[in-house]
Amino acid sequence: MPFTALKQNIKVHFKTIIKGVKYGDSSRLPLDYIKTHTSSEASLYRFPKDAKDEPLEYYQEFPKLSETILLSLFSSIGVIYLPEVTRFELKEKRPMKIFETFVFIFGSEGDTIDSHQLNRVIDRLKKMDSLREQYPLNSEPVYKALMYREIEKADSLIEQMREALSLMKELIDSYPTHKVEIEERFVKEWNNPKILQQLKKRIDG
Repeated sequence: MPFTALKQNIKVHFKTIIKGVKYGDSSRLPLDYIKTHTSSEASLYRFPKDAKDEPLEYYQEFPKLSETILLSLFSSIGVIYLPEVTRFELKEKRPMKIFETFVFIFGSEGDTIDSHQLNRVIDRLKKMDSLREQYPLNSEPVYKALMYREIEKADSLIEQMREALSLMKELIDSYPTHKVEIEERFVKEWNNPKILQQLKKRIDG
């Protein structure tokens, strides 16, 4: 592995440890991506230092306000769409914490936020989740690639996900009695061609 790539991997690994975060799941369908209607240009920004935060109970009592705050935070740094995972996290986390963690993992270098990078990441997440609207295929591989700034790998995985969905639907149409088994296997292991081929052979046999 080239030194620069190794250095980047160490940085991201360190980030995920200190933030204690894990993005990606295979247990839910994605929420909508909401436009922020930003009037700010994508650029380099500093993390906000004077943002006030209330206790979690306050935000849970006013969920619409929480989403509005989150939209405002992403809009203020030139991000075009609100990442759907941040909307989902509002059930258990404060908007400022959600914002800080997401931009820290996916778009920061030291104290600087790169909103160009964030828009690239969110664009890929949006494409991925448009495929997951019917089946919650495990999103962790794509999130992991984007954490490590591997945009080309994320693009390849999204195309692989598209192909896996097509194969899954084809198998369900051909073997409707195995529908539940096929869905469960594809949802968790869509990015493992060997497992999927083994499944196909077993059903064929």
